[in-house]
Amino acid sequence: MMLSTTNSSNLEKTQSRKGLLILKQARTASTYFVEQLNTKDFHVSQESLLGWESWIGNNKTKEDYKDYFTTDATMAWVEESFNRPMPKNPFAFTHECSLISGMKFVKASRSWSQKKLNMCEQRAGKECAPPFKDEDSCMDTYGCFQMSRGQAECYHEDKAADVYGISFNYNSDFHQGADGPDLDHIISKVIERVRGTGDVELKVLAQSRSNVVRFAISKGFGDPGKASHDLKKLKIDRPERLLLTVMQKVADIVQHVRNQAGGDSHIMFYEDVVRDTNQAINQMSHEMYNYPMVSEMFAPKGVDRNTYDQHANPVEDYIENIDEVREKMKDYPCIYRQLFHKSKYDTFKLPMRLEKDGSVTVDYHADCCIIKSDEHIRTIDEYLAYSC
Repeated sequence: MMLSTTNSSNLEKTQSRKGLLILKQARTASTYFVEQLNTKDFHVSQESLLGWESWIGNNKTKEDYKDYFTTDATMAWVEESFNRPMPKNPFAFTHECSLISGMKFVKASRSWSQKKLNMCEQRAGKECAPPFKDEDSCMDTYGCFQMSRGQAECYHEDKAADVYGISFNYNSDFHQGADGPDLDHIISKVIERVRGTGDVELKVLAQSRSNVVRFAISKGFGDPGKASHDLKKLKIDRPERLLLTVMQKVADIVQHVRNQAGGDSHIMFYEDVVRDTNQAINQMSHEMYNYPMVSEMFAPKGVDRNTYDQHANPVEDYIENIDEVREKMKDYPCIYRQLFHKSKYDTFKLPMRLEKDGSVTVDYHADCCIIKSDEHIRTIDEYLAYSC
């Protein structure tokens, strides 16, 4: 096991708690990364601010829960996710536990952890309501409701988690509150408030993708189940607009997280995760929480083939008009380099720089280079200062 563990509840510890906020853009690898974190000593809820209304159920609607969809409620949910192990969203208990009624009970009882079935009994008739501080109705003690619908296993049946956190896609439309919560406002205020109390050692991790071309390819094909996902190749009619926009998107999350949490916040790319997931977690635990590096690592629990195999061939296998795209991108050295780069596993230092006023700018006409392969995480300021 990577981190030190204890049989007593972390809630009884007198030292400050440890919190983790993951703001991501590259969803596939980050989902797998969070899943692997949860098999270690982390409790990180997955996509925890997205689509709350789709979990309500019980013949009720968003109108019945207006007080859940406000800026204050959203801030409270994020904040409490660093104080104790929380479920995926406030409706996860009632939604999931409703599945074990009638005929569905037989199927669920065969596949679900007994801990999860027991928690459904304990949570019966209770609602996790704002400000989400009630442990009897809101705490996901064993990590049975934190990742996905129909989650069968519980990540922490035998030991308490050591780090509590929350993860979500920074670019997605999350639930819109009655008073229009603004994501930048929510995140910056929560970080300020949590760190101000001194009760939680809160760390922030940005996740994106450094290979802009492959990032664009992934976005072009879309998620499994979408019509575009089954296309053989993409045709990129305006590569300058598409690829420069994607590069700017990566710079945006660097800028946002630096503004909200400081340049000593960390960044990890898709390539860092898929190159060696265990070492990515090992280095993150050491760099962010000062846990000792572990020389002998256990194999990941399960392998997400979509993460590792997704568009792993050379880029010309996925772009129909590759010659035209390369010709049009000759004036943009970094992207031009990536259009010929064979491996999907290398992390690039993109041509970003930190200006004196604190802004992060991109020099589209500058080249980029590959960061050494044994490095899987770095602070944002270290990344911006990296010299090729």
